[in-house]
Amino acid sequence: MQSQRTSEDYNFFATRWELWRVGMNGSRRRLTSPPAGFADESPRLSSDGRSIFFVRSRRGVGSLFALRGQRLSGPLLHVGYNLGYYGHRDWWLRD
Repeated sequence: MQSQRTSEDYNFFATRWELWRVGMNGSRRRLTSPPAGFADESPRLSSDGRSIFFVRSRRGVGSLFALRGQRLSGPLLHVGYNLGYYGHRDWWLRD
């Protein structure tokens, strides 16, 4: 899940999305806390279910990161400019 705090700044690039894990029982745990001016977005679960790939962006320019357990890796790949959505990307090579 993605969330951010309420803000009076309505500038498109003022977002500061964080990634959260929400359990079936309603439990919540914040997974990422991006630096000021950045947003964590477009999360995708790895094929083995143990890692989450996501884009950390600033002013529309993003880089791919991975989160496995509590360990954050990245930037793994610079994915360039995209206005607000990277979810259409497939980060895995397939046969």
